[in-house]
Formats: sequence, C-alpha cells, structure tokens
Amino acid sequence: MKTLKQKLVDRDKVCGSHVLMNDFISSDIVSSLDYDFIWVDTEHSCIDNAALLNHIAIIKNKGKSVLVRVHQDDFNHTKHVLEMGPDGIIFPMINTREEAEKAIKSTYYPPRGNRGCGPLRACCWGGESLTDYKKREDDFIRCVQIETRQAVENLKDILTVDGIDCFIFGPCDLSASIGKFSEVFSDENLYWIKRGTEILKKAGKSIGVSYGGTSDGEALKRWNDLGMNLISSGSDYEAIRSAGELQLELLKKAQGRN
Repeated sequence: MKTLKQKLVDRDKVCGSHVLMNDFISSDIVSSLDYDFIWVDTEHSCIDNAALLNHIAIIKNKGKSVLVRVHQDDFNHTKHVLEMGPDGIIFPMINTREEAEKAIKSTYYPPRGNRGCGPLRACCWGGESLTDYKKREDDFIRCVQIETRQAVENLKDILTVDGIDCFIFGPCDLSASIGKFSEVFSDENLYWIKRGTEILKKAGKSIGVSYGGTSDGEALKRWNDLGMNLISSGSDYEAIRSAGELQLELLKKAQGRN
C-alpha cells in the first residue's frame, strides 16, 4: 500500500479535512473517517503546542496521516512541530524562492538543511536512534502554499527548491491579493490559479487546494477539474455548525414554528 508521500510523488488523488478546534476530540472523530490525511491548522486557529501534540498522537494512533500547517515565517514554531512527529508540514504564504528555500531547509538536518538536533516524540522519546531517524528524512512530507499573485509570478523559481512534495493553492488569499477578496471563482482569480497549475503540471508536481468550510460538491468538482490532485475541504467546526443548523430546522419544523 502506498504511503501518503508516495501518492503525492505519483500525483494520485487524495483528500483530507481540516481540524482547527483545540480539543483533541475533534481529531478523534475526524480521523475515524476514511480521509487520506487530516490537516491540523495552527496558522489560523488557537491550537497551542500542548493541544497539537494530542491531535498528532490521536490521529497517528488511528493509523491516519497528519499534516500540520505551521505559523507563517516562524521557524521556532516549525521546530516544535517537527519534534512532535507529524507525517508532514505545510508552510503558508510562500511567495519567493528564498522563502521556500528557508522553509524547506528548516526541515532537514545538516548538511542539507539547518534543523536543530533534539527530536522528542519524533524519535519515540529516545526509542529510536537519531541516526536511524535522520535516515527517514525523505519520508517526511513538505508542502508549500501558493496564496498570492506574487507567488504565482515567482512559481518557476520556487520550483527549483528541492524537497517540496506538493504545492497547495489558497484560493481565498489569492483572491485578496488581486483585489477580489473571497471571490475565489472570479475570472481574475481563476486566471492566476490556472496559470499556476499549468506551470506545476508541466513540471510534474503534485498540486493541491485548501478550500475549508464548504459542503459544496460542485465547487469541489471544479477544483478537481482544474487539476488539483490533493483537495482538503471542510472542518471540525463547520461540521458541528452545519449539523446544528439542520437539527434546529428539524426541531422548529416539528414544533410548527417555521
């Protein structure tokens, strides 16, 4: 059976969902479903390091792959996440080759990178030798997000950075960067996304999109048709809200209050 890493290298279709709530119970629930991976988000959420460790542990214990989106341009935080032993990491808002190189180097030990030595859970709390752990560096998944017009314009240069397994579009932030905030399917925004996907397709790269908080199947199909082989959509809080709204509607209907 292929690992998530192998699927990304082969550009297989994979899907995941987002976890943004602090309590690990949300990960316990979501990871019981047949997603290819769970995306735990620390960029926009209030998930702290202690909560993140619980999320990672429970998802891994369910036999699922976990990707963590880290803080923007915060390599001390990146270091903490790496030591927790997720399957991969997602760097947001990568706009230039220099930013991409700096991010990817932070995930490799010297001489390939500049990661500090001190793995904790990642090394089974000392149960695995550092030498053996380092041999698995290439098993780790490294993703960068393309979320601005500048990033698309610099994409050919960003592609020259070795070690990136997937390029994930952030369509909402991209729309904001061109003055079309939240108009993700506007002609202007789609122009830049299509321009980026064509560059990535020609380079044989895995292409993804993060489109959280939606149950719109037609929108998801549009991303698939644009060439995204990785699609991450929906979230723990969105699922609770949607279910709550439906239950409220049914209750009021039963009581004749509609």
